[in-house]
Amino acid sequence: SRDNARALAARIEDNEIDDVFLDRVKVDGRLLYRVRVGPLRSVADADAMTARLRAIGLRGLAVSVD
Repeated sequence: SRDNARALAARIEDNEIDDVFLDRVKVDGRLLYRVRVGPLRSVADADAMTARLRAIGLRGLAVSVD
């Protein structure tokens, strides 16, 4: 839900992680809200961000580099 996505974004921001965005997408006819962090410009940046997000208890992360 949008409220859950907002709560997750706030949790990430509370851990001093910037550039947090919400995306609204339709998948198989369902409206979903994704929390995105970035842009990440290198594999090293993506690895570091993944480690930071895991350190605050997040799992099931999808990471991409622009």
